[in-house]
Amino acid sequence: MPVTTNYENGKCFARYGKEGHKYFYQCGDESSKEEAKKKAVEQGQAIIINEGPIKYVELKKWRNNANSSNVNKIMYNDEIKELVIKFNSGDIYTYSNIEFDSFRDIVEGNAVCVTSGDSKWGSWDVGKTPSVGAAVFKYLVERGATYRKEGTLR
Repeated sequence: MPVTTNYENGKCFARYGKEGHKYFYQCGDESSKEEAKKKAVEQGQAIIINEGPIKYVELKKWRNNANSSNVNKIMYNDEIKELVIKFNSGDIYTYSNIEFDSFRDIVEGNAVCVTSGDSKWGSWDVGKTPSVGAAVFKYLVERGATYRKEGTLR
């Protein structure tokens, strides 16, 4: 599926296919347009992987590494609304009854850090955004998501 660019309500955006997340950019600014298109391509590369009867979405590779000082990998099973997170510590947690929108918000780091700190995997400051770790707190912990301390990323 190709990356498309479009204009809506006075804003320009790029997205993967017809239903992908919209990455907004400054209309007329080729540099920001190319950056938005790049993000849309990365989204497209990560959307759906089929494994037998189970479909799941795998965290974008560029988020698997240094872009989170808290989260190493994440997987979402849309058939049973289950989210599995492997933290940098090695702990794996499985969250139940999670909507796809919450998964997307976590992957995209749609939250702002409210604390500062650092670990061997990186540092974070109050106000940092996007933040996958802050999104895990906002969309799972604060909402009291049901979880168990185990799981698999297969």
